[in-house]
Amino acid sequence: MEKSMTLTAARYHTHNSAQYAGGAVGPMVIYGPSNEGADIDIGPVMLNDWYRDDYMTSIRGLMNPLSLGGPKLPLANSNLINGKMRYPCSKANVPCVTTDYARFNFNVGKDHRLRLINTGSNTVQKFSIDGHVMRIIANDFMPVKPYNTSMIALGVGQRADVIVYGSGKRGDVLWMRSNMVACSFNDGLFTEALGIIYYPGADPNTLPTAPPNTGPAASTDPRSCSNDALTQTEPTFPLKASTPDAVKEFDISMKSNGTHMLMYMGSQSFRANFNDPVLSQALTSRLLNIGSAAQRMERRCRKNHEGHHIQLRRRAAPDTSARPQHANIEPRHGQMGQLHRPPDEPAETGCAGYAAGECDDA
Repeated sequence: MEKSMTLTAARYHTHNSAQYAGGAVGPMVIYGPSNEGADIDIGPVMLNDWYRDDYMTSIRGLMNPLSLGGPKLPLANSNLINGKMRYPCSKANVPCVTTDYARFNFNVGKDHRLRLINTGSNTVQKFSIDGHVMRIIANDFMPVKPYNTSMIALGVGQRADVIVYGSGKRGDVLWMRSNMVACSFNDGLFTEALGIIYYPGADPNTLPTAPPNTGPAASTDPRSCSNDALTQTEPTFPLKASTPDAVKEFDISMKSNGTHMLMYMGSQSFRANFNDPVLSQALTSRLLNIGSAAQRMERRCRKNHEGHHIQLRRRAAPDTSARPQHANIEPRHGQMGQLHRPPDEPAETGCAGYAAGECDDA
C-alpha cells in the first residue's frame, strides 16, 4: 500500500490509446489535515469537454497521413460538469438525446468545499458560480495562501480546492458555470457547462435566472485565454529548490516525420511497443542500448542517475491555441528520465554539455 504524501483531490485515468478522452477517468479524494476548514464537503466537481466521436475515430483523424490531408483535429462538441449537461438538440444535425444538469445543495451561512478537477482531454476551463466568491486554498496538491476570486482557470489535469461561502438566501437557485476558453479546440456550438445550486426551500423543478458572475474576478470574460496570475498561488509552506547538478532544456512540438504529424520531445518522437515496455527496458538497463549512438550517449550521462538533482526545462513551441500538456516524472529512478539537447546544440560524438567525469562513454 502506497502512502500519499499530499492531500486533496486527484483523478485516475487510463493511458491506453485515448481511452481517457472516451471517459475512462474518475475522481479520487485524499483526506487529511487542511489549511482551512469547511462546514460542508461538496466533494469532487469534474469539468470536462465532450466529443461525439468515439476516441478511436479521433485517433484515426489525428494520425491521418499527410498524403491524405494530414491531422484532423478533434473538436469538442459540448462541456460537462460531473458528466452532465443539457445539450441543445435543436442545433445538432445528428440524433440527439439530452440529459439533466449536475445539481448541488448549498446552505445559507455555511462554508462549502469544492474539489475542482479538469478531467477533460484538450480544453482549458474557466469556473465560476454566479454571485459568489471562491476562496482558493489548494492547487495541484499544494496548499496555497488563500485568496479570493470569482473565476479560476484550470488546465487539463489541474485541480483546485475552493471554499465557497453560502452568501445566498433561502429559496435561491443559481448557476455554476464552466467555460471552455476561446483558444481550446471546440466546434463553438456549446462551450459553457452549467450546474445548478439550490439553497434550502428552493423548488427543485425551477432553473436559475441569476445574471452572469459579478464577483471580483481579475478577468470578467469567462472565455479569455489568460491563466490566473502565478503571484496569487503562493504556497503555504514554500520549499526552496536546491541548486541543480545539471540543467537540460527540451522542446515539445508537433512536426512531420515525412508521412505523419507526430509529437516530439526534443528531437525524438515515441511509439510504444506494448510487448517491450519502456519501464521494463529501463529496469533491465536495455534502454541504454537502444537508438542512435548520440541517444545512447545521452542516456549514459551520470548526472541523470538516482541521487542527483536534474532540472528539466520544457519549452513549448509557440502557438496561438491552448494545448495543455502534462509530464510524469518518476521520482525514485532518475535513470528512467531521458534528457534531450536543445536543437541549437550539435549532435554529440561525446558528452557535450556535461563536465568532465559526468559521463560514461563506454
